[in-house]
Amino acid sequence: MGRKLLWLAIAIAWLAVGSAGCERPPAQAELATSYQPIVGGEPDPGHPAVGLLTSGGGGCSGTLITPSIVLTAAHCTNGVQGGWFTIYGADEAVLAEIKVKENIPHPDYGYWGASENPSDFDIGVAVLAEPATITPVALRTRSLECRAGTPLTFVGFGLTDILDVYSSGTKHIVQSSIKSVDAKTLVAGTTPGDPTCPCFGDSGGPALVTIGGRIEIVGVVSTGDWWCAHEDTLARVDSHADWLLEKVLEHDPGGLPAECGDGWCDLGEDGTTCAADCVGGAVETGD
Repeated sequence: MGRKLLWLAIAIAWLAVGSAGCERPPAQAELATSYQPIVGGEPDPGHPAVGLLTSGGGGCSGTLITPSIVLTAAHCTNGVQGGWFTIYGADEAVLAEIKVKENIPHPDYGYWGASENPSDFDIGVAVLAEPATITPVALRTRSLECRAGTPLTFVGFGLTDILDVYSSGTKHIVQSSIKSVDAKTLVAGTTPGDPTCPCFGDSGGPALVTIGGRIEIVGVVSTGDWWCAHEDTLARVDSHADWLLEKVLEHDPGGLPAECGDGWCDLGEDGTTCAADCVGGAVETGD
């Protein structure tokens, strides 16, 4: 199926859902109903580690955090078998298309007793059948200590116009900011009347910050309002650092970017294993 037809089918599926699109996708949602677009942004020829996850006619955005592991949303992996991760370069050139061998949602995703906020555990990984040659993006493992107004960069493959079903499938980038912070989620705000935010198709994509000149993933797009005009909720990466480390050690232990002494407290490092980088003891996961 061509890219335009693929996204048209997805848009029709969303219209069939109706008002339910305002809410977080149900626990058993698959990729075909997991679409969240970048609104108010522009085409992004960079960020090659951010790619398109597809399976069964649908897809989500995702980011390489090791050569063989893609970070995405739990609702993009829950109940999904196989799939592909496509990496794009400038002018939409396909740099690589790698088969997904396993999709893993957070074990507490969809378990309502775990949290009153359904986005708290909307985080997952896709394990690739072979490693990508693209440099992964670092994760924010220490507490973000966010404040309202902290700049965020979103990258994803969703719609760029909520009323145009053909405005998707191309990687876009947009600037936004943090509106509020909870124990396990971030809320990104936008300007009323001039929205700049992710939306249908950007689910699973990264929220990026630049700290000390280094780009880090601080959140994963979970859900937002139907018209992509007000705010979006993201699962915090630092709050799930332990679970992500567990998955990396299980599926791609050699892919950890950690290098003690480089000044960055990376996934796999803490105050015991690398006090030089992780000042203050073990990796903080809360606020």
